[in-house]
Amino acid sequence: MSKNNILVGAIQETKLCDKSKALTTYNYTLVRQDRGTDKGGGLAFLVHDDINFYSNSTPANLINDPHIETQTITIPGKDFDLQIRNVYIPPTASCSSPYQPNIEALFEDLNETSILVGDVNAHHSSWYSDDEDDARGRAIVDAIDALDFGILNEDTPTRVTAQSSTAPDLTIVSSLLLPVTNWKTEIKSSSDHLPITISITAEITKLKSEHKTYINFAKADWTGFTEYTEKIFSRAKLVTNVYASEKYFRNNILKAANKFIPKGRILHPISNIPTEAAILIEERDSIRSQNPSDQRIPDLNKQINTKISDHKRQKWREHLDNCKSGSKNFWNTIKKLNNPTQQPKNQGIEFNGKIYNDPKKIAHN
Repeated sequence: MSKNNILVGAIQETKLCDKSKALTTYNYTLVRQDRGTDKGGGLAFLVHDDINFYSNSTPANLINDPHIETQTITIPGKDFDLQIRNVYIPPTASCSSPYQPNIEALFEDLNETSILVGDVNAHHSSWYSDDEDDARGRAIVDAIDALDFGILNEDTPTRVTAQSSTAPDLTIVSSLLLPVTNWKTEIKSSSDHLPITISITAEITKLKSEHKTYINFAKADWTGFTEYTEKIFSRAKLVTNVYASEKYFRNNILKAANKFIPKGRILHPISNIPTEAAILIEERDSIRSQNPSDQRIPDLNKQINTKISDHKRQKWREHLDNCKSGSKNFWNTIKKLNNPTQQPKNQGIEFNGKIYNDPKKIAHN
């Protein structure tokens, strides 16, 4: 997502059910909706930290539905407010008989600039010609015909395994967005469901981007730093004004730091992915795009997961080594472990029918 500048991600089947297990998502706000009853299903949005948004309530006719899971957010924009609804409907075999999903309710409360995305486990030739029509697919087509929405999928599979290619994942958009929206699948990640990239030509309100920088003390030229500062201070004139002396000292230390300590801005940080794993990911995706049933893919996935897990474990150990008792790192770590869930800065809160994102306005209301 970082590499391709994806601002919002919608995920189905997160299989998360324990709210106490906090997940760290770098540069993105994670909005979870866990199933709660077991380890299946589950939905999540990943919203870039630069994007303001707020969550919407579940449609009234789906609150008591035993199988359909939905999650909706709204992103305020300059041209319009974009609504995105994330949906998961389990396969018919996993639903109680004779359950039939309420397809019309999926569109309840959506505005005229909305996108509905998700794994609906439905098949129809209207979005993939190699699929045989099933009852759920026919119900979706009938519902869309009666509404001001259209299917964005192109005639391509969204789920590819070694044995078959199908399209259980749907993207449905309101008619106003159809002319300005593009859709494509990509051969990425280890999931048999292919990532779907949706792009919309519209302006949205972005927060001021946080400058993520690094200072690499490990590669600093301390010999040069010392020689440079000693030379400057040895030539300094005696000044009795303490404020002028502090300013002179600070400015020269900063000059030396800029000269001898590497630093810069991280444009596209991808945390917790070591170089070895990134190389294997590129290799895996290349092989999979040519042959999804290649026998090397499972082994590559295993190697990738192992390298990422080892890297994260090592980083955590290094972090703990730096958490000396009473230090800032120590107390920050304790704070995060004891209070893992905090209100994201870019997620709005509703007061008296109005949505507020600004912290001062939220505190005032």
